[in-house]
Amino acid sequence: MPHHIDVRLPEAFERATIPGAVNNPVFQMGFLDRIPSEWSKDDPVELIGESDASQEATMALEKLQRAGYQNVSVLAEGLSGWIADGQDTVGSHDPVAVTPTLHGTLPVDLGSSELQWIGRNLINRHYGTLQFSEASLIFEQGVLAGGTFVINWDSLACTDLDGTELHGVLMAHLKDHDFFDVGAYDAPSVSITSVTPVDDATPGSPNLSIEADLTLKGVTKPISFDATGGPTEGGYAFQAAFSFNRTDWNVKYGSGRFFTGLGMHLVNDEIEIGLKVVTGA
Repeated sequence: MPHHIDVRLPEAFERATIPGAVNNPVFQMGFLDRIPSEWSKDDPVELIGESDASQEATMALEKLQRAGYQNVSVLAEGLSGWIADGQDTVGSHDPVAVTPTLHGTLPVDLGSSELQWIGRNLINRHYGTLQFSEASLIFEQGVLAGGTFVINWDSLACTDLDGTELHGVLMAHLKDHDFFDVGAYDAPSVSITSVTPVDDATPGSPNLSIEADLTLKGVTKPISFDATGGPTEGGYAFQAAFSFNRTDWNVKYGSGRFFTGLGMHLVNDEIEIGLKVVTGA
């Protein structure tokens, strides 16, 4: 009889598996280190995945073959096929938990959510973070439909200059008339105007096409970006990466679009944004 290794995650293994199988999740680091030392590399081993449509058993097969195991196979059609054939399983047989359908307005967790920024010139870059002073997402029967965000300028930080004298210098430079003129305008805000699901998106790939209005320095203009989002144990989260042209919002300092002869004072027009949004409990 072969050794049976169920390479799925522990929660799936605990619900149901083949009698006598041991759990060794291929998605947890140290997979090869957890192979019992008493097994010979000539022993027959059969790997159990979820189904032929999911490749965790194939990944485990490759790892074992590269490590020198000579007699490894994959259970055809995985545990799903085993159950469809009427074979016995062991485990709790608990149903898979159903994620509640979100609806209405949910507050955003301001501590877990943030905006990451990168500003560049031809040679150098500065990067840092911003947080929101208020934010919420709107859902319609489980589907993200809208949201609003207000930037907290007091949270502006430059990660690469943290702990140096230049940190305060750059923060003042960004907040004054040169760039964002913080004292003269209301805090920047973003309002999501539409969310379109991306057809055939697989989990972990961009599945949302988002249109929004960005208000900055008293100017409101549309932006668009793709995001990867979905339900979590605590609610909902999405992440996105995109850029926008700051000069469209009258942030002109060092821009070759408006000034000549800048030399080393040239600053790229595009500001790169990394966005992480997590709803509160």
